[in-house]
Amino acid sequence: MATTHHPAHTGGHDTEGDYGHITLQTYWKVFGGLMLLMALTVGAYYLEKLVLPLPEVVAVGIALLIAFAKTALIITFFMHLRVSSRLAQLFAASSFVWLIIMFLIIMADYFARGWPAQSGPLT
Repeated sequence: MATTHHPAHTGGHDTEGDYGHITLQTYWKVFGGLMLLMALTVGAYYLEKLVLPLPEVVAVGIALLIAFAKTALIITFFMHLRVSSRLAQLFAASSFVWLIIMFLIIMADYFARGWPAQSGPLT
């Protein structure tokens, strides 16, 4: 009679490693956090447009901070980065640093467009 071979009992060939799993309760907490951040986004918009007009730089900064917080929650929990290998976390962190560099370049260009045009030849 043949014996049943279970990889879990013999060490197996699981290439995922022995990482933890995210619980359903954690997913509900993240969902609540995302809903709170969504409410903050909508509230910040209405606050800025109807109650307290803010400079555009401040409004954009607030919106970007809220967006980064949402992105961090999604990447950490829904994309399972929290329970991934250190190499995957390193790649994600380096990608995030590169994203910040690109945003800084774009924002520098955005803020520079408000400068008055210079007259005369370029020297």
